[in-house]
Amino acid sequence: MHAKGYIQNFDTVRKKKQNWFIVYGQSGSGKTTLGRAIVKELINRPRPIAARAVKYHEMMQMLKSKSNDTDYKQLLETYTDCEVLFIDDMLKEMAQYGDLTSADRKHLFAVIDARYEAERPTIITTECTCGRIDALDEAIYGRMKENAYASIIFDNKDSNYRKRGV
Repeated sequence: MHAKGYIQNFDTVRKKKQNWFIVYGQSGSGKTTLGRAIVKELINRPRPIAARAVKYHEMMQMLKSKSNDTDYKQLLETYTDCEVLFIDDMLKEMAQYGDLTSADRKHLFAVIDARYEAERPTIITTECTCGRIDALDEAIYGRMKENAYASIIFDNKDSNYRKRGV
């Protein structure tokens, strides 16, 4: 229901500060499928939306590898300046116990903060709970929470559809 409203009202939603769509939940609960479906619908509109989809760990690897390079700013802008950014599996490695390294924090904050300041629509999926993201980095979580059009939480322990064979 929230996803359908987000897509149908996107021209209005995109102009508001609360234009992020965030899906929290365990592995196999359908977060990525939902995020991809939203992006696909936005791309297939009569006036297509320019969207970039990226796996969190791949984005971080790219940013870290270019952090001391003259191309860093240009690479960062591919994530901060696109019309819609879909970050899949954000902070996956930190969902349970891990901690953000200073490099992870620096690069993720750069992306999240730039999109927050520019009020650019962002779709995020994560296995982390709200409280876990807040514990990892209060500023990142605060920006996510403040900009959320919708926050969907799949918290049923039986939500892993892959394990059920469905």
